[in-house]
Amino acid sequence: FANFFLSQGIVFTSDSVNFSLPNEQTAKSLRQYVEFFTDLCLQEYEFISADSLILASGIIAAARKMLRFKDVWRRELELLTTVSAKEAEECAGAILARYQKLFPRTQKKTLRQRDENVPPVAKSHIQSKNSYKLN
Repeated sequence: FANFFLSQGIVFTSDSVNFSLPNEQTAKSLRQYVEFFTDLCLQEYEFISADSLILASGIIAAARKMLRFKDVWRRELELLTTVSAKEAEECAGAILARYQKLFPRTQKKTLRQRDENVPPVAKSHIQSKNSYKLN
């Protein structure tokens, strides 16, 4: 579902990202985060039994949160996914908690380097996988 939602568009011209408008780099970084969190969830037992629609929505919300979108879960996303803000944000919280537990040092660096949009672990993870070629 996450890739389907990416193809439908999950960045909006009226979004505010880190106090500015989204741009092409924002969309690229968001895609990288979505792919990284998707891989993370596929490897973690606690997410195996999760509803796939809610999990995909949580992945998108987690990615938007990491990039500092003002509105992590907009009404447009709720209409696209049929998942409520509460459900998406609760799932995103579980994903981000697991991320922080698995990558504690990276998380500290990420908080300091957020203006670069994507943490080093996500970049290296995605670049090392041949199946994830970004356009």
